[in-house]
Order: sequence, then structure tokens, then C-alpha cells
Amino acid sequence: MFNTGIGKVVVKTSKISSSLETVTFNSIRKVLPDRAIIEACRQADYDYRKRLITPIVTVLHMIIAAIWPEDSFVASWQLTWSSFAANCPSFVGRSPHGGTVAKARKRLPLKVWKNIVQWLCQQARENSEAVSYWRSHRIVSVDGTCLTVPDEPQLCKEFGISKGNYGDKKYPLTRLVCLCLSEAMTVIDYRLGGYRDDENHER
Repeated sequence: MFNTGIGKVVVKTSKISSSLETVTFNSIRKVLPDRAIIEACRQADYDYRKRLITPIVTVLHMIIAAIWPEDSFVASWQLTWSSFAANCPSFVGRSPHGGTVAKARKRLPLKVWKNIVQWLCQQARENSEAVSYWRSHRIVSVDGTCLTVPDEPQLCKEFGISKGNYGDKKYPLTRLVCLCLSEAMTVIDYRLGGYRDDENHER
């Protein structure tokens, strides 16, 4: 059996993934450029294959899902794919299965996300330097919120479940506290803790 088509398939996948990266949410890429995502992978020692859904596409997809939280991951992926298909009409209706997109998210290590956040926080500090101080004191704001996470045993054990009038809630909750530059309103650091943790708890 001849394998003359294997190389062509690889090239085709590479071209599709490159095109998908190019047309995906370009306004965000001015803030978070491709090089920052690639460097975050390198610092995390994450070696990845050139798949259809690359780390760049995965990160941008997650940002879209965060900006429109009322939509599901599936809906935000359809938005991403529709943007791509508008530039490549032959791929209309040929979006990868939702399971494929979910696997792409799971492949990206937590260390990569932490590296990206650190890079963004550093950029925020540098770009906000001129408006971050009042009489030589840096003015910051602290705010917190609770986030619902998937109902999985490991997350329940890590973060805990809240209680209501009718017993335990269904989903575990985590507390998120952010430190922001007051004038620029940009996050420069954060801490994630369990539902029952207070502000003095250190993770």
C-alpha cells in the first residue's frame, strides 16, 4: 500500500491550523500575541504536535468563552469556527466534533495557563506605570468572587461545596481574589482558593 498521501494530509492539516490561527479573534491577539502563547508552552516544557487545534487556537477559544460566559464552550467554538469558515468557505459545516475541542483544552497543561497570566500581568504593570502611582504610592484594588466549577470528585475535594437551605449545592465553588491597578483596572495578580477559605488562607 502506497503512503503518498500521508505527507499531503500533514501539510493540509498544518495549513488549516495556520489559517484558523490567523482569522481567530485578531483584536485579542494584539494584547496576547502568538509569541507569548508559544513562549508559555516552551517555559512549561510542553512539546505539542502541529494539530488542527493548536495551543494558540485553544487559548483564544477559551478567551472567547470567558468574554461571552452566557454561551457554552460549544457555542463559543462555533463562533471561532464560523470566523474561520467565513474566510475559507469550503469548511462551512465541517467543524471538528465538540469532543475534539474538549480534548484540545485538556491537553494544555496548567503551567501554560499560569505562564500566560504571568506574562499578561507583567505587560499590565509595564503599560500602566504612568498612571499607577499617587504621590509615589502604587494604588491597587482588591476584589473577589466565587466561581462554579464542574462537578468532578477531584474538584469537590479541592474546593469544597457550598450549602443552601436544602443541603449541599450540586457544583463545587472556588473563591477568586484579584489584585488590580486602580486607575488602569488591569489584573496584576490573583489567588484561587476553596469555598471555605478566607482572605488569610495561603495556598
